[in-house]
Amino acid sequence: MLVAMWSWIAASSAPALADCPADAGTLRAEVDAALAAYQDWAWPKFEASVAAARRDVACLDEVAPPELARDLHVVTAFAAFRADDDEQMEAALRGVLAVDPSWRPTVDQAAPGSTIHAAFELARRHRPEQGRVVLGDGAWFVDGRAGAETVSLGRCAVVQRRDPSGALESWYLTGTKLPGDLLARATPPTSAPPAATDPRRRRATWIAAGGLGAGLAAAGSLAYAAHMKQVYTSAATAEEASQAYRANYFWGMTGYTVGALGAH
Repeated sequence: MLVAMWSWIAASSAPALADCPADAGTLRAEVDAALAAYQDWAWPKFEASVAAARRDVACLDEVAPPELARDLHVVTAFAAFRADDDEQMEAALRGVLAVDPSWRPTVDQAAPGSTIHAAFELARRHRPEQGRVVLGDGAWFVDGRAGAETVSLGRCAVVQRRDPSGALESWYLTGTKLPGDLLARATPPTSAPPAATDPRRRRATWIAAGGLGAGLAAAGSLAYAAHMKQVYTSAATAEEASQAYRANYFWGMTGYTVGALGAH
């Protein structure tokens, strides 16, 4: 299935000559078939429908309506889920929400606790505004919307251009980079898209901080005990004992503070 997913990306990133042209109605039927097969766990039919959509998305001879673009991104997310490709899954779901912010997966499509449900929650919190590419001359459409001047590199998108002769070119962006022939018609991106913050990574960071804090606390306590033993057994002055206490108390409390934050 991973091979099928990467075949999707390779085939849909740039206009193709084989099996062209294709109309939006044909692509609509293929996407609907993929959605129904995914719902029924009919994986051979799902893969066949994805392959058909892969073949035709770059051959469109008409502008894809926004609803079709949205559902194409949904199919891409499902295919990425099947391929265990978290990055592609999140980029596809960001594309879905860019077209339709109200879209939500059903429980059957993304059960709570599943990786695709987690990817959807990440996509909801990260709407890419950076990494936008300014499109060049011609009439551009992004996810079926006319008058587009930019497109984000941080999400999936159906990008189409109608040249002065009326010919239409179509690309499917996967949320990573632009196809070479599309890049030739655009200016460089303003900046790289920001990486989504996975709550699991934040948790791992806090756990690491907790470990560091516990280490500092233990080190501070041991150092304090050893130092005070040395101070008192060497008949130190009260001032020396006070200075030792303040220094080691500082490191001990620093460790406990960091440890408490890590455990939060």
